[in-house]
Amino acid sequence: MTGNLSRRSFLKSTAAVGLGCAAELGGIARAPAAEIINFATWSAAVDTVKSHLAAFEAKTGIKVNYSNLPWAQYRETMITKFVGNAPIDTLWVSDSWLPEWADAGWLVPIDQYKTLTAYNADASDFCNQSMIYKGKQYGLTYYTDYMGFIYDNELLQKAGIASPPTTWAEVADQAKTIKSKGVLPWRTVRRRQRQCGHAGWRRALGAQVAR
Repeated sequence: MTGNLSRRSFLKSTAAVGLGCAAELGGIARAPAAEIINFATWSAAVDTVKSHLAAFEAKTGIKVNYSNLPWAQYRETMITKFVGNAPIDTLWVSDSWLPEWADAGWLVPIDQYKTLTAYNADASDFCNQSMIYKGKQYGLTYYTDYMGFIYDNELLQKAGIASPPTTWAEVADQAKTIKSKGVLPWRTVRRRQRQCGHAGWRRALGAQVAR
């Protein structure tokens, strides 16, 4: 392939990139038909992913070997593949695991590929920051969502707290106050959804979370 961004060097440097990565390849000259991209995701929007990949294959002539796994098994299965040197060119990664995978050497930064980082201008800054670790960017986000806190003003008043928290430090301080004054036997209550999200909150508060 011609140009500043070869297919192989691109793939080696975009392990953390999702569909944005695959779509970016569409702007490169056609690769030999024998070349295959190994692309792994968790099982979300599978039909949409397949339609995007079909369009990509039709445009580039590059075959994509697409695999997906349930969210609950994805992290552990991918780690097994990394350790076993399974062929993986590009994949989805949660920002909760990105530090672990980057430190292990399973991901490579994309900073040198300006064709990719140009997409940062189209994303919210917090999305870009979620893919940056130790000053290096490891991928592009393909979606984002939000989590929020709900507070009970009556309970805050019972604990002598005038207003809800606005920083992580205030969350921790107020939770300790609520428990120490016996207003509630626990500090915070969270509907259990994804353990990785909960771990992210704890890391933000300075906790050491075992992997």
